Amino acid sequence: MEEATAAKVQESQKETPNAAIGDTTEKLLSEDEVVDLVLALPITQRANKQINEATKGQKGVSVMVEPEETIEHGQKYYVVRIGYNGNERYETYHLLYVNKQDRSDIRIEDPIEGTIIPLAQWEEEN
Repeated sequence: MEEATAAKVQESQKETPNAAIGDTTEKLLSEDEVVDLVLALPITQRANKQINEATKGQKGVSVMVEPEETIEHGQKYYVVRIGYNGNERYETYHLLYVNKQDRSDIRIEDPIEGTIIPLAQWEEEN
């Protein structure tokens, strides 16, 4: 019985790193987790409402995760497109960068400035 408990503790330590003891093992977000996270964001909900109204309820927002990651400031990010998947083409409304190791680190590409900034900062400015 003690072995099973010890194994569970070891497994939980792998998934939740303890920086105090130098454990740097981190659980990366999966693509499915990233899609769920992005779908729950207010920016995605607004885009969904806009698309739903424009298509009279026939279509909703589309979230696409790019196959290749990008690295910013030494961190790995998923590149995620929020947009409308029309019959003729895909229209990207927003380009997000979701940190693979930190679900709270979400950035957005500002289309006017061409810079990548924290989503919270972009929402304050827009």
